Amino acid sequence: MRTVCVVPHPDDEALSMGGLIARQRSAGVEVCVLAVTDGDAAYDPDGDEDLAEVRRTEQDSAVEVLGLAGHIVRLGLPDGKVPKHEASLIDSISHHIDQGCLVVAPWRKDCHPDHEAVGRAARSAATAAGATLVSSMFWAWHYRSLKSLDSTDVLELAMSPAEHADKRTAIECHRSQFDSWNGSDPILNDELLTPALWPSEYFIAEPG
Repeated sequence: MRTVCVVPHPDDEALSMGGLIARQRSAGVEVCVLAVTDGDAAYDPDGDEDLAEVRRTEQDSAVEVLGLAGHIVRLGLPDGKVPKHEASLIDSISHHIDQGCLVVAPWRKDCHPDHEAVGRAARSAATAAGATLVSSMFWAWHYRSLKSLDSTDVLELAMSPAEHADKRTAIECHRSQFDSWNGSDPILNDELLTPALWPSEYFIAEPG
């Protein structure tokens, strides 16, 4: 099933769905990454074009590791302000999906405004197109009780050793998030990375 991964920031394709991408590509499935923002506001809420250029390059490297060289569509929405552009995002996602697609996007309760806006937009677009939607999680592992998942249908993707290794390598491509940028503390640390390094990825099956 052709797969469209809608990711709020460079690194989300690796952190929460890198194993799924690797699995689909190894099976010969067509996969496209819709990069919603360039992640330029990771350290400066006003944005930093130098960082945006670095993060685009990092994402290019990460998707190449996952078997997706050249399969990124950049939407260019402002980092940190995706909720203000939700309507246009729905239109952009709709342009790239159809009834036969699997759409992968962050959960609508993933405890980050950009992630949640992307999740809402993906759900609206997938519902209108009749596409299948599954939701990924990153921040929710740290800020939500697991009891909040009790009423949801959680799917487990147990990665092969090769898929897990590719995911780890793809994550490591995003050095700007692990190293200090202009004196700021890094965004990612060992504690935040723990769920991303589990041997399985987990997704929420959204109702059709």
